Amino acid sequence: MPTAVRDIYENMEKVRPISVRDFLSIPITKHKPLLEGMIREHSVARFLVEPGVNPRWFQVVLACSLAAGRDLGPFAVNRPCKVWVLSGSGDPESDQFRFSKVLETFDENERETASKNLTIYQRTLARDDPMELDTVEGQEVFEKSIPADCEIVLIDDVAVFTKRGQLDRYARDAVESWAKLLSRRNTVIALFMEGLSSGRLMNEERTSSTISLTIDPAAPGTYGTGCVISRQRFDDSDVTPRCASFWQTYLEDKLDYDIEVHPHVSEGTFDPEATARLERKILVGKMKLQKKSNKEIAFALALTEAMVSRDVKEVMESEALAAASLKRKIDEEAAAVFWKNDEDESNAVPPAPLKHASARAPLQVQSVQSVQSVQSVQSVQSVQSVQSEREQE
Repeated sequence: MPTAVRDIYENMEKVRPISVRDFLSIPITKHKPLLEGMIREHSVARFLVEPGVNPRWFQVVLACSLAAGRDLGPFAVNRPCKVWVLSGSGDPESDQFRFSKVLETFDENERETASKNLTIYQRTLARDDPMELDTVEGQEVFEKSIPADCEIVLIDDVAVFTKRGQLDRYARDAVESWAKLLSRRNTVIALFMEGLSSGRLMNEERTSSTISLTIDPAAPGTYGTGCVISRQRFDDSDVTPRCASFWQTYLEDKLDYDIEVHPHVSEGTFDPEATARLERKILVGKMKLQKKSNKEIAFALALTEAMVSRDVKEVMESEALAAASLKRKIDEEAAAVFWKNDEDESNAVPPAPLKHASARAPLQVQSVQSVQSVQSVQSVQSVQSVQSEREQE
């Protein structure tokens, strides 16, 4: 090895392994949850929003609950926190309406606490130089603008706060890298962003800091909104339900919202990837019934033809299994009906036995004798009548 290279390796800082005894004696401070199951201290919480989901009401309810120290369904808030909301909705009037209606659902003390701890930056209403979070200059402006003692920064749409106004891979990596550095300064960053199709390839939904907001088919449509909240567990001690549904309705100038836990998936059986694949197979099956080719299905769903072929094969196999099970069920029901009828016939009461022929013999004899006697009487009468006619002649 050359001398220059050897000097470089010798001057490099090495890792320092320690013994288990020393490791067990080190005091470790655990990050406390600000919102159990969702947000912890010194962390970045990523909310991946599925296209078609409107998260505005959930964002306002989340921010107000954190500021007031109010539990959000099964997700418990430990204490009131100072929250800064960056709104990129482009509609200040709607933001004002949502915040006012959510605060009306709190009691007087909670409303006062939330109003004191909540600050908001409305991009359209401010009319100042925009903060571009994917540039160094915009990040510096943002850091200087953070309110004093701010603990949580909630950005309702990260794409709006980027240079190009859309969240591509490079802008997303820049924002997340900066957010991780900022979270080490006792500031939690909650990022709401639209989920990318490539995110599943990176297994980002398996990270403990990611919460998915997906479409809830049972959510109110005309008079409200809703979504399914699914997340991964932070650690082994995390017992908060993994899946819940958030819904809100607004009827007769009254706001109502709640979070309902899914009991069948609260014990760790929920798998977002399996659910997404099942939904994709259903779509592929429906489009296949419309006699579309695999190429057309792949183009419509932004998939590869290999994935479509695999889904079509699985759908056909599942349909064959379903048909076989249905035929088996029909055969079993037919066999059950057959054996039931056979059993009913065997248990039926037999007809009364016929009497012996000897018992009817006298009747037959008597009838024959009576017929013979009648015939003899008639023959005698006919003979007598003939004789009387001859005598008269």
